[in-house]
Amino acid sequence: MFFYLSKFLWFIVVPGNLLVLGIVIGVALLWSPWNKFAKRFLSFIALIVLFVTIVPAGPLIVSSLEDRFPKPQIKDTTVTGIIVLGGIISPGLSISRDELSFGTATERLVAFAELAKRHPDAKLVFTGGSGDPFYPELSEARLVRPFLESMGIDLERVTFEEKSRNTVENAQFTLDIMKPKPDEHWVLITSAFHMPRAVGCFRKVGWNAIPYPVDYGTMSDNERPALHFNFTRGLSYLNAAIHETLGLVAYYLTGKTDALFPAPD
Repeated sequence: MFFYLSKFLWFIVVPGNLLVLGIVIGVALLWSPWNKFAKRFLSFIALIVLFVTIVPAGPLIVSSLEDRFPKPQIKDTTVTGIIVLGGIISPGLSISRDELSFGTATERLVAFAELAKRHPDAKLVFTGGSGDPFYPELSEARLVRPFLESMGIDLERVTFEEKSRNTVENAQFTLDIMKPKPDEHWVLITSAFHMPRAVGCFRKVGWNAIPYPVDYGTMSDNERPALHFNFTRGLSYLNAAIHETLGLVAYYLTGKTDALFPAPD
């Protein structure tokens, strides 16, 4: 139920959808007795659009998420296993076009392959079923196998978890399969902005994995985003920022993470 409710609510609160809905309502009110209110309402919508276009609110929030966990130095660490989270492949498009179609975050797989080669004795885990409610039967873990093999990864080393639909299920289902021991060192790979929520989920199930963030979308601390004039860019970052922020709040309030904004140990 949580999975389907989260998908439905996110569709409603997507910033772009809200702006479109606001414009449609405002135009409709122009042709009604409330046309004076409609002009004020549409002016307010225009100010929001201008704010998103100029002020880097989205990039600043995403940057704070991405900087939460620094990339660790694990060269001299004995790595027991390496976990990479799904959410990378577009299942429906992959089947429709008969080739693997990546949505975003391909850096996760690149880092997975790189670490697998650097730590040849480590166990490997890809966790990801279908996060698309319209294609529940299309598991990312099944679709990704040929690509991993093409990157030089021995599939015999990889455990594929095929049922998880979101981050909390990634953590719980992988824990159930791998049964890690307290003294083992497991590396967790996901996108940097998503790492706080992922770490929170893994800690909640008792798995203190080593965060290995990748797929950065913002500059480092000393290169904070400045004012710009790009609505598409601003809206894209705002979508990501609000999605992840709401995810952190929802997961914490429903007891799926150990903290509202998980931090390094």
